[in-house]
Amino acid sequence: MISALKLQALVLGVFSFFFLTILPQVFGMEGLSFEFKATALAGINGLSGNSVLNPGNRFARLPDQESNITLKPDMSFACEDWLFYAKPRLEVSMENYEINGESDDVFDKNADIPEFMVRRKLTESLFVSYGRENLQWGPGFLYSPSNPFFNDNGKKSLVQDLDGKGMLKLIMVHDEAFAASLIYNTDKGTFNEPDFEKTLAMKIDYSGDTGYASLVISHTDHGKSKLGGFAGTTLTDALIVYGETSIQKETETLYPAAVPGPLTRDMTALKNNGDLYAVLLLGATYTLESGDSLCLEYLYYGDGLDFLRQNYIMLQYLIDDVMGSIDLVSRATVCLDDGSSRLYAALSRELNDHMELKLGWMVNTGGTDDSFRTYLDYQVQAALEYTY
Repeated sequence: MISALKLQALVLGVFSFFFLTILPQVFGMEGLSFEFKATALAGINGLSGNSVLNPGNRFARLPDQESNITLKPDMSFACEDWLFYAKPRLEVSMENYEINGESDDVFDKNADIPEFMVRRKLTESLFVSYGRENLQWGPGFLYSPSNPFFNDNGKKSLVQDLDGKGMLKLIMVHDEAFAASLIYNTDKGTFNEPDFEKTLAMKIDYSGDTGYASLVISHTDHGKSKLGGFAGTTLTDALIVYGETSIQKETETLYPAAVPGPLTRDMTALKNNGDLYAVLLLGATYTLESGDSLCLEYLYYGDGLDFLRQNYIMLQYLIDDVMGSIDLVSRATVCLDDGSSRLYAALSRELNDHMELKLGWMVNTGGTDDSFRTYLDYQVQAALEYTY
C-alpha cells in the first residue's frame, strides 16, 4: 500500500516532470520559468487563559510551539495563448498542543499543490482560466473588506504561504484603464474552511495615472449577497490615501456560551436578524525623504458585537536599512472600544545573495475576553529563507 505522503509526493513528482520535461519538449524551452525557495520556521505562541471564545484552547486548538521546514518550487510556462503555473509544496512540521491542560506533540508531513492555474487567451481582450488561487486585492494592511473569498491578506506572516481555492475566471480587458472579471469559487481547495460556500463574484477595475478604483459584487450559493469596493489616489509625491468598504446582510453569529454538556461551553447562535451592516477601512501612507514610510488606518467593523468590537486604528512604520542591511516593520493596532492592542515588530536581514533571516514578535494587551487577547498573549517567530 502507498502511504498518503508517498502518494502526494508522487503526484508532485509527476506534476514537476510535466512542467520541466513534457511541456518544454512539446512547445520548446522558451517561456519556461523555475524558481525555488526553502524556508525554516520556528515559533512560540503564548496562549491566553480561559477566554470566553477559546476556553482551555478547545475551540481554536492553537499550538504553543511550532516548527516546520517547507520546500517551495514555483514553476510557470507560457506559450502562445497558454499560461501554466504551479506552486507545489512539501512540508515537514512539528507542533505541540496544550488542550485542557494536556500536552501533545504532533509530527506531520504534507505534500500538496496549494496553487496552480491554466489560462487561455481567447482573444486579445478576453481570457479564461481555472486553478487553485489565493486572490488578493485592496490597499489595506489590516484586511480587505471587499474580498468575498479570503479574509487573510498574507501581510502579517513571515514566510507562510496562503492556501488557494478553486477559481474559474473569465477576464475581459477593455483598455489600459478598464477591466472586468467574472470569478466563480468552485471549491475550497487546500484552504481549511469548514463552512465553505461556493461564491460567484463580478469585479470591475479602473486604473488611472493618479488613482484606481474597483467595484466587487458577490453572491453565495446560500443566498448571501455582498457589495464592496476600494479606491485610492496619489495626493502628492509622498502621500497616498485609500479606502475600502463592503455592505452585506448580517449573518448568524456564533459564540461559546455556558450550556449543559461535557465541555461546559458550546457554540450557540446569538442572532440572525438579516439587517444590513457595513465595513469601512480608511488609510493613508506617507513616504519620507529617506524612503521610510508611515501608514495610518482606521477600520469600522459594522458586524462587531460586544465581544467582536467595531472600531480599530493601526499605525505602521517601515524602515529600510535601520542598521546596516536590516529592515524593520513596526505596527500597533488598537481596539478603540475595549482598549486592547496588538504590538508587532519584524526584522529582516539578507545574509547573502540567497539567504535571508527574519525575526518577528507580537504582544497582545487587554483582558482575555477583549479583542486581541482572546487567543494569544504573545508570539515569537524566527525564519530562515533560501532562494535560488
